[in-house]
Amino acid sequence: MPGIIEALLKLQEVQLEIFELRQEEVSREKRIALHRKELEKIDARAAQLDVALRDAKSAAALGELEVKTREQNIAKHREALKQTKTNKEYNAILTSLNTEEVDKGKCESRALELLAQSDQLRTQREEVEKERQAVLERIRLVDEALAAYRKKTAPQRQALEARRLAACEGIPAPALITFDRVAERHEGAAMAQVVKIHPKREEYCCGGCHIKVTLEVISSLRSRDDLQFCSACGRIFYAG
Repeated sequence: MPGIIEALLKLQEVQLEIFELRQEEVSREKRIALHRKELEKIDARAAQLDVALRDAKSAAALGELEVKTREQNIAKHREALKQTKTNKEYNAILTSLNTEEVDKGKCESRALELLAQSDQLRTQREEVEKERQAVLERIRLVDEALAAYRKKTAPQRQALEARRLAACEGIPAPALITFDRVAERHEGAAMAQVVKIHPKREEYCCGGCHIKVTLEVISSLRSRDDLQFCSACGRIFYAG
């Protein structure tokens, strides 16, 4: 199948140019993808902090409410002390008053702790938001650079696509499908030359992965009307 092999070799020339042009684009796309994964992690951290901050604020509000309730109870006990008529009644109210004051102190301490925790969480949330904005800015810059690169190389890409279409003419569909599949695996290099290892012996290897090629494959490559492939890397063989 010398005609098809020759056509595939010409197609590979164009395919390698397309791959080389595409590499910069792929590199920028990968960078954007990595930044977006980083952004997802930051957003997850932000969501966790938002929940923790909301819970801390709710707990702090409940703590403040409990302090006010204790203060109201203390005020009632103090007023009740003024109206007591017996020592027993006085001592009972005084005990309740002292208990409320102790509990109030505990509630105030807990409320202060919760407020401090809220402040700490708020600071952490602000830092996470700064990280988020920084990543968003990096994504914006790479996005703009990618768009500029695509615009700059658009005429070249169009010319290469036209050359590729021309190179595909006359190649049977099964051979073209196979070529595209192998080219995708090997960065555009679907074809591999069969290289003679020793000048005096019939020993050959794949020019792509350097594994030895059997004489049966060499014979088929020279005589048969079909494509021959490397058993290791899958590239399509052509004779040197």
